[in-house]
Amino acid sequence: MATLLAEYASLKAAHLGLVAASVGLFAWRACAALRGAAWPRAAAARRASVAVDTALLASGVLLALAISVQPQRDDWFFAKLALLPLYVVCGALALRRRSGAWLLAALAAVAAMAAVALLKLPPWRWLG
Repeated sequence: MATLLAEYASLKAAHLGLVAASVGLFAWRACAALRGAAWPRAAAARRASVAVDTALLASGVLLALAISVQPQRDDWFFAKLALLPLYVVCGALALRRRSGAWLLAALAAVAAMAAVALLKLPPWRWLG
């Protein structure tokens, strides 16, 4: 654990870079799909997204281990995790249905996850 904590800054930098890569790749694929392109649903594009998202998830797990996340103390972390499936489902629907509404819903889920991470507060505590 001490070693992970010592590497926290590097892990966080990698995580943030992977967030940018993941959201950027998703948005690029979704916008191309909305324009009727076939490549966003091709196997290579899906594999690239899976590779980036797997690395992103791994970096998130390592960060959680580094700071010893605890449910009672770190409710923001679990709120962020709860938003992740919403992003995944909305993103999948945006690509499959070529839907701008689902794209906006997926990006709103990402924005909510980012807000939770920056504020270290779950959405239910934003106003109170």
